[in-house]
Amino acid sequence: MKFIEWSKHFSVGNDRMDSQHRELFDIIADLRTAMASEDILVEYEAEWEVVERMIAYAIRHLSEEEQLLEESGYPDLAMHREMHREFLAKIFEIEKAIENGDDAPSVEKLCDFLEHWLAHHILEVDQQYRPYLDKNPLCAKVTPIGASRTAKRHRLVQHPLRQVV
Repeated sequence: MKFIEWSKHFSVGNDRMDSQHRELFDIIADLRTAMASEDILVEYEAEWEVVERMIAYAIRHLSEEEQLLEESGYPDLAMHREMHREFLAKIFEIEKAIENGDDAPSVEKLCDFLEHWLAHHILEVDQQYRPYLDKNPLCAKVTPIGASRTAKRHRLVQHPLRQVV
């Protein structure tokens, strides 16, 4: 199966956001690869690792993107935040299904959902904030959230976005 791939059309004109969006492409590719494993145990462990990575990515990226949009004066920030909450709620819903043993359909559902998210959210919704980033040179940098791995994991587990569902 061919994975969705990054192209310049996905760029929002901000190196940090583009890099993080590329990371989502990598996560989807890794999840699809894990699903194709011949060994059920290896497949399950790989899928869980990728799902955990996806959740950590989503919380970190969405927080940083919202911070950037706030700094840029993006007028549709409230709507954008709501879309992010819906995105996280869906990821957590799928995570729970996997946790409850509904693994294969849920992992496939997660991949399909993420690919749709990429195609719709980045290409259509995120492109709407690009002019605001272009107008504000201070938005060229975003301070990353996180320091040590343990502290980072604790913050992700305790992060307010994690409480969406």
